[in-house]
Amino acid sequence: LEHPHSVDKVAAFSSPTQNEEDYTCTALHPDGLILCAGTSKGATRIWDLKGGTIAGSLSGHEGAVTCLAFSNNGYHLVHSSEGA
Repeated sequence: LEHPHSVDKVAAFSSPTQNEEDYTCTALHPDGLILCAGTSKGATRIWDLKGGTIAGSLSGHEGAVTCLAFSNNGYHLVHSSEGA
């Protein structure tokens, strides 16, 4: 099966330093241009893969983000975490 989007860039996540959070899970948007990454400190980072920048961040979880998923049409993102 061929993917409708070609990959001409590879994003690299560096190892976190002592004060940064670890990435715990990821989800790729259906259009292939947005990557979400959950962190060990309860945040979700939204990466613009075309621009190579963080486009946004979601917070509110007390525990590590354990799962991320986009809806089929890409309009919704769900995320879950450990703990309360």
